[in-house]
Amino acid sequence: MLVCNQCNNEQETGKFCGACGGSLQLDGGETAAPSANQAAATTTAQPQTQQTTETIKNGLSEYWNYFLNLIKNPTKAFQLNESHFINGLINIGLFAVAFSLSVYFFMNSLLGFLGESLPFFQVNLSLLFGVLLFIIISTGSALAMTKAGKNQDSFKTFIAQYGGLFAPFTALNVIAVLGGLMGVIALTLIPLTVSLSIAFFFIPVLFVFEKLSVLNNSGQKVYLSLATLILISIGTYIIGEMMVFEFIDELQDSFLFF
Repeated sequence: MLVCNQCNNEQETGKFCGACGGSLQLDGGETAAPSANQAAATTTAQPQTQQTTETIKNGLSEYWNYFLNLIKNPTKAFQLNESHFINGLINIGLFAVAFSLSVYFFMNSLLGFLGESLPFFQVNLSLLFGVLLFIIISTGSALAMTKAGKNQDSFKTFIAQYGGLFAPFTALNVIAVLGGLMGVIALTLIPLTVSLSIAFFFIPVLFVFEKLSVLNNSGQKVYLSLATLILISIGTYIIGEMMVFEFIDELQDSFLFF
């Protein structure tokens, strides 16, 4: 029998008194033991938490090894398959996020002497949306030309391989983030310029040429590769002009000195 410490109410089960809400004790002053269900739930929750933590650690370790291997030899990206689809998306996503953060921190460091600070979410979302749009243009152009060349790889395989090629340039963008935080112009602009120009223009052309070479070494791989560059240039010009003016307008709305 359980007895309430506050009002001496007696009841069969529970941790707290049904009359006043006080804690319950066993007759004789011992603290009530947890119920069988509560003990079982606690016992079950601990292994589940440990298993989840272990799964996350293993996943991060596997991705890190995958990322390092592609930095050492990006050619291995062409050997990836559908099982690396998520990793390819992560590479592209990290590339875009690192780009937006590097530009934001760099602009903030330039404005620091004026005692001003750019709005974090507004600026970063605009930058992130813009770079993702350019990635979609270049990726879509490469996909269209590989399909025009009769390549039969699935979309997941395409993203796994194409995203794998982003690994070295994602690393460059991370370096640019550090440069932006420190306000070092060369450490920010040089990695960004290299990563953006290669990722948006060279990688799609290289990808199309490589995939069509494997498919048919004497096919129209040169013209289709050049057509990829033309598609990207047209899309970049149209979208870029719109995005630049829109971004400048947003900054003008936030800071009158712009």
